[in-house]
Parts: sequence; C-alpha cells; structure tokens
Amino acid sequence: MKDQYGRTIDYLRISITDACNLRCRYCMPESAAGCALEQAEQNPPLTVEEMLKIVHAAAGLGITHYRITGGEPLVRKECVELVQKIKAVPGTASVGITTNGVRLASCARDLKAAGCDSVNVSLDTVDAAEFAALTGRDALEQVKQGICAAKEAGLLVKLNAVHRKELHAQELIEFAEQEKVPVRFIEVMPVGAGKSYVGPSNEALKTELEQWYGACTPDQEKEGNGPAAYVRYEKLSMPVGFISAIHGKFCGSCNRVRLTSRGFLKLCLCYENGVDLREVLQNGTAADLRDVMGQENARRALEIAAAGGHNLLLIGSPGSGKSMLARRLPSILPDMTRQESLQTTEVYSVAGMTDPSHPLVTQRPFRSPHHTASPVSLSGGGTVPRPGEISLAHNGILFLDELPEFDKTALETLRQPLEDGVVTITRVSGSLTLPSRFMLVCAMNPCRCGWYGHPSGRCTCSESQVESYMRRISGPLLDRIDMHIEVPSVEYEAMRRKEKPETSAQVRARVNAARELQKQRFSGTGVSCNAYMTPAMIGQYCLLDQAGERLMKGAFDRLGLTGRSHDRILRMARTIADLDASPDIQAAHLAEAIQYRSSTLLK
Repeated sequence: MKDQYGRTIDYLRISITDACNLRCRYCMPESAAGCALEQAEQNPPLTVEEMLKIVHAAAGLGITHYRITGGEPLVRKECVELVQKIKAVPGTASVGITTNGVRLASCARDLKAAGCDSVNVSLDTVDAAEFAALTGRDALEQVKQGICAAKEAGLLVKLNAVHRKELHAQELIEFAEQEKVPVRFIEVMPVGAGKSYVGPSNEALKTELEQWYGACTPDQEKEGNGPAAYVRYEKLSMPVGFISAIHGKFCGSCNRVRLTSRGFLKLCLCYENGVDLREVLQNGTAADLRDVMGQENARRALEIAAAGGHNLLLIGSPGSGKSMLARRLPSILPDMTRQESLQTTEVYSVAGMTDPSHPLVTQRPFRSPHHTASPVSLSGGGTVPRPGEISLAHNGILFLDELPEFDKTALETLRQPLEDGVVTITRVSGSLTLPSRFMLVCAMNPCRCGWYGHPSGRCTCSESQVESYMRRISGPLLDRIDMHIEVPSVEYEAMRRKEKPETSAQVRARVNAARELQKQRFSGTGVSCNAYMTPAMIGQYCLLDQAGERLMKGAFDRLGLTGRSHDRILRMARTIADLDASPDIQAAHLAEAIQYRSSTLLK
C-alpha cells in the first residue's frame, strides 16, 4: 500500500491495552496509577474479534508486519491468542511484541508456539535499585528471566532503552553483549509524561560510545522493520541501534501506522490525524447513504435533520431500514469544530473515557444505549456524579432504538436536556452540571408485533393494542422531537434499481452549505444551528408571508399543535429554506416542514 507521499506502508502497530504493571517516570505519572481499570470499564479496549477485523482489512491493503504493544500487552490475557490469530491471517510475514518483560518468562514458549517471531524488551537499566526507582517495582530479575526464556524459546530478542540523562549506556551494552542480543537507544518521545521530559540526542551518545568501543560503521544488515539505524563498533559483537525520534529524520522512510487500544488509527504518532475505527466497527458510521435503496422521503428527512440539527423519529416495520438510516446520519454531519471537540473531550475526560494516545475527541459521538438502560445511565449519576449517555452524546447523536421498550422514567429524563442543552446531576457528594446538546434520533415499530400497516397483513395487534403501544411515548417527549417520519417497507423495484442513490459526500456538501448560512446568521450569539434558535430569533428569522401564515394557521388547528411544536416547525422550515439557499421561508418550505409533524401513526 502506498500513501500520498509514495511511501510503502506495510507495518501496523497494535496497542491492545493502556494498562501497565510498571510506572516508568518518563512514561506514566503517578497520578495515572489505578486509572486503567476505571477507564477500561467506561471505554473498554477493542475486543480480539474487533482487532482481527481490522487486521484482515489491513492485510487486504498490503500490511504484512504487525507488532503488539500497550501499555504492557502481556497483562491482557488474550495476548497470545491474538498473536496466533494474526499469524494465521493470509499474507502475514511477521508478528512481534514489545513488552517490559515482567511476565515474559511465563509465556515465552506460548508466544513462540502461537507464531510470534520477535520480542522487544524495554530495559532502561541493569541496576536493581535504579530499576525499582525508575519503574516503581522491584522486578529486574523477572525481566532478566524473561529475556532468557524468550531466547530459549527461539524468539528473536532485542532490548529497548530510553535515552535519559541518567542512562548508564555501558552497563546496558555489556549486558546485551553477554546475552548476545542487540540493544537500541530511543530518544524520549513527546507523548504522555514525556512531553515535559528533555533528554539528550542519540547522535551525542553514538559519539560518546566510540570512546569506549572504537569507531563505528553503519550495519549493512537491516535489523527488523522499524526506523532504527544500526551501527557496529569495533569492540562489540552485537550491533547497536538508535531510534532518533526527536533529533533524527525518518519520515521519508516511514512504513507504519498505529492502532490504539480503543480503535483510533493514527497515521502519525506526532499528530492527531487518523480515523476512529471503533465507530466504524460498532456503529457503522463510515457507512454511506448510497447503501440505502429507496426511502427517498426518509433520506430527505435525514438531510434536513443534519442541516439544522433537528431531532428525528423513524417509525416502520422490521426490515424497513430504520437503524440503517440512523447509523448513516453521522456520515452527512459537518465535521466538529475545534470548540466542539474541546467541549466533548471535557465530558469524556470527566467520565474517564479519553484515549491517552489520542485524548482529543474529533469524531462526533454516536451513542446507542440498549433499551434496558436505567434513568441513571442516561442522565448520569452514581455515588460520585458521572456523565450519562445524554452528556456523552454532546455535539453528536443519541440513538434510541426500540424507543417504546425503554423505561418510561428513563425517557422522561430526556425532556429537560432537550430544552436546555444541559443536565444537572445532584447527589449527596455534590452537584455536577454537564452539557448535553445532542441530536436525538429514535426508531420504533408501529406496534408490538411490528407489522401494523404492512402490506403483508401480518399484524396481529388490535387497534387498542396499537394505541396502547404508541402511548408508551409521552406527548411532551414527542413534542420535543422535530420530525416524525414513517419509513415504509422497501419495494422490490427499489432494491433492484440500477441507478445508484446519492452518496453521503454529495448530501453532506449541501448540509455544509446550509450550516455555513446558519453560522453567518448566528455569529456571536452562541447558537450553532437552526434547531437551537431562541423565540426571539424565530421571530426575526422565520417570518412568513400571507400564504405561509394561512398554511401555518390551518396546520395549527388541524393537527392540534402546541406552541412548542409550532416553533419547531418554523425552525425546520428555516432549515429547508437554507438548503435551497433562500433568504425567505416560502410556502413550499413550510408545507414540507409541516408534513414531518403529521404522522398518522402518532395521532
């Protein structure tokens, strides 16, 4: 696989956990101790199955070399299993692991049997007291035993040492000579606690080593697949490697990408660029609207909802495509602004759900809690107040599938945040106010059996049962959902239609254009889109002509609208006008908005 600079990318590093059984000063501050478990519970790492899906996709793109990292990968019990399964993927040339070596002795043979080719052991000192002071644990002998066990198992072993000011390079090199393994010196990377650490350059160390071991010459044999530059000294039998992450330049020969434990694919270690593959795996947010055949009315509703930030309810029988449509909504939403990213990151930080290797949330959240979710899990709470789903969805989407199956008390917790954009959690230990400005997207069947109104006539529910099912959703909550869309069963002709529907990119271009108009309209007000217009703004920007006034009055009387639903229709009409780049709301814009509030199933 070639990137845009013509470099061959054939190497994937996979972090399988953020947890570690050491606390190295240059890597993890003391304040991080004990946080790994809590973070894992709130935002667990990818499963083995999810990682393998990514590996299979990577293999299809030309990735042939893999390295398992962490955290400390051997603290995760599935590590050996993962190595075995990656090695079995067609096209895999090598699988290696980078470890601190504390647990290596007990699993070296298993790793070799699983197909592991190499082990890189992080070892910064061979002095027991210094090791304990640096790592927070007296485990040097365990590491040494792990190195011996790995060699005996037939694994290719290398030592990695971080080039610190306190480094005793001679002692490490002599140990490496004794064990007949290469040692590599790595400049401190500006990540984690290393952001504030200033270390010396590898070039200075290379020159210093010449005083002890004689002149050095570049090693003619390539050692592994990484960026290390190896040299050979006259008095040493083993090569010495240098990874000059700060002072060196190896971007031109870079051949790798990195996958964090929570599924973010980093294209470069030093930048935030990348792709959230967890969203792709779990929520299908990378899916495209072109996958949806037929359902033109629902597709149009999604476009309007995305353009104005409106809430949406999809009603239809099983298989009509409700969930499919909902999960494609993120693909047409505008990118997050810097301010939105910072706001959302703050919420995830409070929840302990940020990815240490990619702390800034750059993808709009798509939260999809199960219908068994409790009121606390939605609104937030606990002994120590923590954000719930409605805050975790801030600046993104909260998707509630099978809406009537949710606990009614839980659903009612949505009412105030939908109006105010914030939720306040009060407990004995304190009070916490969190932002909760999200798009609410819901899906439901028209009745308990799911087939009411279906052409097949399969519905077994009586009219009273249908009404009872619909009444599970309170009127005040429905009133806060802008668009009520009936999603009919897909016709055969639509499924077999040869012409392809519009792509998400095409729709998104119109959404972005409409959002740009809104950005200019609401500049300096704190309002980001039409859905959040205040009553005063509605009076200013949603003026109707005489035809529009007559149409609005007729709808108000016929549909029994409330003041809230009246305002929501006007907000939608404004969005539809923006999609047409119209400065005024025309009667056609208003008529289309009204039809999205006139579902026969909800009467």
